Amino acid sequence: MNLDAILVIVGAGRNEKGTFGFASNPICGKKRKANGNNTSPKKAKLEPYQKEPWYNAFQKNWTAIENAVGDVNTNTFRQILIDLEGFVTKVKDFSFLNEIPTAILLAGINLPDHELLVQNLIERLKPVTSYIATIHSRDATTLKSLTEGFIYQIINDSVNENGEDEHHLRKSHCTFHALEAWYKINNNGHTPLVIILQDFEGFQSQVVHDFILILSSYLTSMKFVLIIGVATTLHVVHRSLSYDATSKLKCDVFHAKSQVQILSDVLDGIVLNPNITFKLTGQTFRMLVDIFLWYDFSVNGFLQCYKLCMWRHFYQKNERSLCCPPKELEKHVVGLKKNDLKNLKNHEDYPSIAKLLQSKTDNEIKEFLVNSAREFHAYMGNFLTMLKCLFELTVDLPGQPLGKHFREIYANAVGHSNLCETKDYRTAISTVNCLSKEELLKKMGTMVSTLKDAGPSLNNVKKDLEIHVDKIRNASLAVVRTSSISLTPNNKPFSRTSWNKDLQKQAQESNRSEYRKILSNFIVHLDQEIFAKYLKSPAKIPLNEIFCYNDLSTIMNNKRGSLKSVVYTALKDVHSHMQCKCCASGGDILPTHPDLNIIYKLHTEHTKMINLYDWLQSYLYVLNPDGDTDEDVDPHKRARFTRAVSELQFLGFIKATRKKTDHVKRLI
Repeated sequence: MNLDAILVIVGAGRNEKGTFGFASNPICGKKRKANGNNTSPKKAKLEPYQKEPWYNAFQKNWTAIENAVGDVNTNTFRQILIDLEGFVTKVKDFSFLNEIPTAILLAGINLPDHELLVQNLIERLKPVTSYIATIHSRDATTLKSLTEGFIYQIINDSVNENGEDEHHLRKSHCTFHALEAWYKINNNGHTPLVIILQDFEGFQSQVVHDFILILSSYLTSMKFVLIIGVATTLHVVHRSLSYDATSKLKCDVFHAKSQVQILSDVLDGIVLNPNITFKLTGQTFRMLVDIFLWYDFSVNGFLQCYKLCMWRHFYQKNERSLCCPPKELEKHVVGLKKNDLKNLKNHEDYPSIAKLLQSKTDNEIKEFLVNSAREFHAYMGNFLTMLKCLFELTVDLPGQPLGKHFREIYANAVGHSNLCETKDYRTAISTVNCLSKEELLKKMGTMVSTLKDAGPSLNNVKKDLEIHVDKIRNASLAVVRTSSISLTPNNKPFSRTSWNKDLQKQAQESNRSEYRKILSNFIVHLDQEIFAKYLKSPAKIPLNEIFCYNDLSTIMNNKRGSLKSVVYTALKDVHSHMQCKCCASGGDILPTHPDLNIIYKLHTEHTKMINLYDWLQSYLYVLNPDGDTDEDVDPHKRARFTRAVSELQFLGFIKATRKKTDHVKRLI
């Protein structure tokens, strides 16, 4: 007997209905009424947040990120979608009687992210052909399931478009003979049937082999196009299929961008986007990138982690509604309440401004916040622009000391220390001295172009850079020897080491060309007057806590690799995940806790065998000690209990037992 049947027995044995519906658990016990009843789950989640300033700020920032990611994905997939559309169009215009036109799409190793690419591909191909079927390996373990799935999608999707819902074809009737008859009636003979095998490595080789041979036997009466998604290498197709199958395919290969490159494009679109005021910094940013590189290669997973960080940043902190565009600052500052201003004086949360606000009045604090927020916006704009210039200057240096992706130099720059104080930066700047005149002028031209798109605050930097460009362009490469080297030490007292260094410096200066001297002066100017000034770490700028998030410990507690540890911690201490005052119990069971946490803690108080009726009574007592009796238990509460017990079984803490029909057995 399974657990659901046992739970029905518990209800039926008390003259209650044996079957009942139930709603989802609320996001937090705080949303329950005092007597334990739930309001509508959807309203309980959304209504309290929609009117809060912090939630609106979170929504606006996340919407901006989604729009930026959408633009990046559009640009990323544009060329490969155009190529695939041209491939299918060519098949539509010409006949292939002996071979199946096949597009092998090398899409990278992370399959979950390919869903977006396939969806965009289907939308792109619809003007060419409306007959498209997408098959996953999990749905095609046999040749019969593969054939039925393909034909079912082709025929019934076209029926849906024509509005003839009553003529749906059953899967058991989906055969190639039925497809051929349907194709003759509904097709003019030119429109191809597109079959997308999304994850080729997951299919059984023999199934795909037989499927290809069957398709080739129908080429005289129907047009097919195969699009095969390959995650690894092209050779896997030839290793999996024998020659008699591959000889039936006319293959073209299409390459998608790698996941690492897509992540870099996404981060460039997020970090450098002026419409996104929220910034992820420090070790938290590094950890999310490391999870991507060393764990799953999932861009979507990275964005969900990014969203989690943003949620933790804004959650129940109305003062962080100031993380908004400059034109909205005054409106949000006026909306701050006295308690919000008090939070800003907390040294633990806002160390950069807490001391400055202690002696200020509320009006003075609001004026200070407006000015500081505007200064931070101006700083961040200049910071990112100059960081882009430094990246363009050093990206292809030997050894790439600052990395070959912008995300790497960004991770170094948003740490606790200034980028210009790091060893990698010193190595990169010294390596610039080795650049040829042509290479340097090319890089400086790119930097000037970047500065042209920047704000007016960097006009002086752009003018200085243009002056240095002219000097370097006109500088001579001929070596001009100066006066002889002085062997007499200038400093007294002196050491042999310092004398040696002095002689080496004189030797270098006496054998340098005009270009090398101007280059040396230019690098000193860049280092001391530009990069040192504009590339200060955000952690050292006042009010950075409003715009930047760097709470590594909190994110690690929510994103740890050990799933069992995370589940156990969440069930034992709900406050560690909810971070709300109503759940801070100190180990006690409160009626404001989510149902699953209450059920879990009650189950730890029982022996190996748990009586479901006693468990239910304990649960009802926790919700309302002075309320329901055995005769008038609210069916809604019983439904909540049923769901929580089922969830606990799914998590592996209990299981049904045949020894006693109204008991369950503890497993942990």
